[in-house]
Amino acid sequence: MSVHQLFFRQADRTPDAIALDGMNGTVTYRQLSERSRQIASLLIGNGVVPGDVVGIAMDRSVDVIAGYLAILSVGALYFPIDLNQPRERLEFLLKDAKPSVVLLTRQSADRLPAGVPAAYVEEADRLAPTGLEMSGRSHPQGIACLLYTSGSTGVPKGVLIPDAGIVRLVTESDFIPFGSHLRFLLHSQLPFDASTLEIFAPLLNGGTCVLFHGENIATLHEFREAIRRFRVNTVFFGPAIFNLAIEENPDVLEGLAYLIQGGEALSPNHIRKCLELFPHMHLVNGYGPTETTTFATTYKIPRNLAAGATSVPIGKPIARTQTYIFDESGKLITDDRPGELLIGGSGVALGYLNRPEMTAERFVPDPFSTDPQARLYRTGDLCRWLPDGNLDFINRLDFQVKIRGQRVEPGEIEAAMQQHSAIGQSVVIARGQSADKYLVGFYTLARGQTCTAAELRQHLQRHLPTYLVPEKLIALETMPATRNGKVDRRALPDDVPVVQISSRQPTSPLEKDLAELWKRSLGVEQIGLDDCFFELGGSSLGMMRLCTQIQQRTNRFVSVNTFLSATTVGKMADILARPQQSNDSSLIAMLKPGDGEPLFCAPGHGGHPLFFRPLSQRLTWPGPIYGLQFPGLDGTSAPAQSVEEMAARFIAEIRSLAPDQRYHLIGYSFGGLITFEMGRRMRADGDEIGSTILLDAFTSTAGRSRPPIARIAIHVKRFLRKSARARFQHIKPHRNADQEIPESAVTLMPHIEQVNQLNRRAYDNYRPGPHDGDVTLIQAMERPDWIEFCIVDPTGGWGDFVKGKLEIKQCPGNHLTMMEEPHLPQLADILNQSLSVREMEPALPS
Repeated sequence: MSVHQLFFRQADRTPDAIALDGMNGTVTYRQLSERSRQIASLLIGNGVVPGDVVGIAMDRSVDVIAGYLAILSVGALYFPIDLNQPRERLEFLLKDAKPSVVLLTRQSADRLPAGVPAAYVEEADRLAPTGLEMSGRSHPQGIACLLYTSGSTGVPKGVLIPDAGIVRLVTESDFIPFGSHLRFLLHSQLPFDASTLEIFAPLLNGGTCVLFHGENIATLHEFREAIRRFRVNTVFFGPAIFNLAIEENPDVLEGLAYLIQGGEALSPNHIRKCLELFPHMHLVNGYGPTETTTFATTYKIPRNLAAGATSVPIGKPIARTQTYIFDESGKLITDDRPGELLIGGSGVALGYLNRPEMTAERFVPDPFSTDPQARLYRTGDLCRWLPDGNLDFINRLDFQVKIRGQRVEPGEIEAAMQQHSAIGQSVVIARGQSADKYLVGFYTLARGQTCTAAELRQHLQRHLPTYLVPEKLIALETMPATRNGKVDRRALPDDVPVVQISSRQPTSPLEKDLAELWKRSLGVEQIGLDDCFFELGGSSLGMMRLCTQIQQRTNRFVSVNTFLSATTVGKMADILARPQQSNDSSLIAMLKPGDGEPLFCAPGHGGHPLFFRPLSQRLTWPGPIYGLQFPGLDGTSAPAQSVEEMAARFIAEIRSLAPDQRYHLIGYSFGGLITFEMGRRMRADGDEIGSTILLDAFTSTAGRSRPPIARIAIHVKRFLRKSARARFQHIKPHRNADQEIPESAVTLMPHIEQVNQLNRRAYDNYRPGPHDGDVTLIQAMERPDWIEFCIVDPTGGWGDFVKGKLEIKQCPGNHLTMMEEPHLPQLADILNQSLSVREMEPALPS
């Protein structure tokens, strides 16, 4: 079966399972299937037919994934496009690929070159899911996607990735246990082949693909927050990111069950440290050029990695993949002698788009197959067999290198350098080891010309994607040469550029702190306020490390984009010296504004309104839905000290946003107290309140503890009633409590602990006043042990304070799970019914 057929079969099996998760909430397999069918209708309406190339130019989102599935289901192949790359390169790729249409958002329309046919994904909103039996269509040649890699001739080359290659990668291999338990983080750039694994490993096996919201170059803080907030258990990291995490902040990896690495040689020392810190984590080394569909071989790293090991094997072939080593004369090697690695099987690409000569050179007939069309891919990698049957990577046979997992052909960069009229000769090499490898560009000037390294960098940034721009550019009087006139790469000088230290020196404590971090990162003895991090030899990996260290030193989050706008000590100090700009409003829109009355939702202790996003997506409410963000989470606004203070702040903002309207209020847990206080105050002030709904909210006086002996008796009686297996299952979650507690309420901001502590105090101190309107209380049906140890008021403590009607309803799940799958749809149904009844009732006279 093909990729899209496997997905739609999975969607039929588990329609209500979570397919996608992330900052914009959850999407079930049913919803993703329906959205892909809508987009398929859009593509068919735009004339897409089997065999077409369809570009897709969007960031990581639901519509990107649905778009991939839609493109495959109509028999086309998808071509991911980065609209942020240099215009000249973007135009080349579009001219080379010739997509029949490019799928994108209207917001990005101005970034697409003129003359390229576009289909706007928003237009699919009004279309019915296609009635076409999509599972019956596939690309005529079995191609799934087109991915571009760096080219040795100076131009990128498009690799035609087979559908069968993706299927064998994620459904027939066993380098990790593929299944519905997977929560795989999609953080790779979409045109990078690792994204294939991150998307389809979960989606073809009933798992969840978690959409990373950070930048393409993200900080460790952003990775840590995503892994914890969305309970990610599986990631693919290049060795550079992995090593940085182990060195700077190993907590980033906390909670992961499977960590896959690839793209570059691994560091055994970092591997050992990781296994010491996380003894239950499974580490895998994956190897494979783009031309063999992400991975061709994998190696499950043993926990007893040899103490003297200086490298990590690349392993054995995965499913439906064959590997061979040949010597220079073309003879097969079966012993431990080194030779070129060739790869065969269903993962081998169909060649390079529009490059027949290059295809013939790299994709050669497979002499071991009975299929005359079968090909072996010549990797250009020097490898050898180990005694245990694993493969060991030694080196490249040419100048190609991998930089942080991305393939780099120095020839492409050299060609771009020589497009500058002032450049005479140019040569690009890689220096550093494995994950710390970086590019250095040496150049000479044409006679009578001038060009600084900064000017040359600006030129390259206009022509090349970021990962191809050398981190160091060094001008030479002459290029060293061998006797036969070729560039002598071994004679190139050290790559420490000579830079005049700026005269302005750090004076304030903040400037001095930052200067110390700059000096340590760059390995220099002096630094001025105006010295550029990159001009002094800083690398992008060093930038990521520095962002982490700045946050640790100053307790201020610094994104990669912020750093790129402030690459000197002086500029960074200016930014950090200013108060952080907070959002003036605590009201966060959950859905597109509607025409009806507004609905406001207060979250629990964590205080971030995105907690309500999954629920809001299931409500049929016709008006706008807003979440209330607790003050203090942005690190600039002062946290509230009491329920009454928070209620007063929110009321002022609600009235300012929507004056003279009827308001509807929902509050979960601690947020229920705020909602109750808002509702009673607003009614007392004459506002029209249509609904006040509390989700499993209790007053602090709602229960009193049973005597200690009674509490113990309840616990023992319940425990002894269980079977031996059930007793173990009862104990087991408590042994791993941190992993068992859902984290859907975890905030994005580092100030959550301060807000939480204040909220706990506010909860204990809150004493409700009378509410003269009606209130609905929706209680969770299941109670954790600690609730059973209390004598709880069945009205949640609200019975003495609600002077109107107190309606109590029951929802499946416990206090935490009622807001999550599989109980979320039932909670939404109860709310939809309650809200529709309230909406139809006339407003009470003030």
